[in-house]
Amino acid sequence: MADNDRFTVIINEIKYWKTHKLLPNEQCDFLLALYTNGDNRMEKQESVTSKESKTNLILNLQLCLLILLLPFSFLVLYFTKFHPGLQLGILILFLSYTFWSYGYHKQTNVWIMHLALMKALFIILLLTVSLCNQLMDSGSMLHTVVIPLNFVSWFIIGRKLRIRYLMITSAFLLFFAIIYFTF
Repeated sequence: MADNDRFTVIINEIKYWKTHKLLPNEQCDFLLALYTNGDNRMEKQESVTSKESKTNLILNLQLCLLILLLPFSFLVLYFTKFHPGLQLGILILFLSYTFWSYGYHKQTNVWIMHLALMKALFIILLLTVSLCNQLMDSGSMLHTVVIPLNFVSWFIIGRKLRIRYLMITSAFLLFFAIIYFTF
């Protein structure tokens, strides 16, 4: 066994003692400094990789939540017997999470920011359709004002943020909605 392998085994054993509190931290730090000649690169690398893995876990959890928000919104609105006020409250909670996610990832992860923006726009559409259905019994207001107004606002947001796919999608959906509700 080479000297490097022995030192690696000893260093790993000291780290085991430290994590399981078999020796006081000061003694473990002293022994680690002694066997690594004061060079704690291995500990720094482990702490960086553990921080990266924790960050990746949180990012993946946020991504899963964003992806599941729209199906949960449909589930809450159309497949439960919740009180309408509770349904709207849950949708507003989902909407606030998408706004937070949009703001949080605006500078760091552009694709998550775009996903959060699209989810927010769809949840706003669901929220306004649900509100219109609860407040007014006529579907004409929904078809002539609420849905086209949502798509026009999508186009304005896409133009302001310079998101071409949002402008194209909103124009296509507005055209489709006008044709569908006209005939």
